[in-house]
Amino acid sequence: MRLTALALHAHAATSRFTTAPTARFSVVVARAMSELVGDGEPTTTAEERAEAATLRTTEGAAAVAPTVAGCVFAGPGRQKYVLGQAGTRYFVRGDPRASYHMDAARPLVEELRAMEVAHEVLGGGRIQFEPEKKTIHIYGHSMGFPWQGEYRHDLSAKVCQEAYPDFAVTTSNEGY
Repeated sequence: MRLTALALHAHAATSRFTTAPTARFSVVVARAMSELVGDGEPTTTAEERAEAATLRTTEGAAAVAPTVAGCVFAGPGRQKYVLGQAGTRYFVRGDPRASYHMDAARPLVEELRAMEVAHEVLGGGRIQFEPEKKTIHIYGHSMGFPWQGEYRHDLSAKVCQEAYPDFAVTTSNEGY
């Protein structure tokens, strides 16, 4: 009975009420438990981190078609973002609707895979994108795509500044 209540709580919190198979049910329960328990534990489950790992790298050609945009935000506001690399190019993708960083990464990964372009998602964090104020603030980290070594918000800032030359772009390694 308690697990059913937890699952319903999780579905209500994420606005995704569906009848799901048992594996999905366990993910929902794990999310609900992490929301209720808190204590600074990762908000992503082991299954979600495993799925993110499948998006991290793809083998393929080293060249990137010039049609792939360097910086894409799905909308204004606070959002999860990822920094990707293909060849010598870097890509920033942010989405204010993304529940997880892999949700922000997926469109870029799918685009590069369709073109058979090798890539790597280097890491992620949060971006506060305010087009009316002409500001972009990059900060935090990703549990699904943890940085390997130093945070590289500096590279993300460079990509954003190239796409939005008249915006003030700032970074911080603080926050989540």
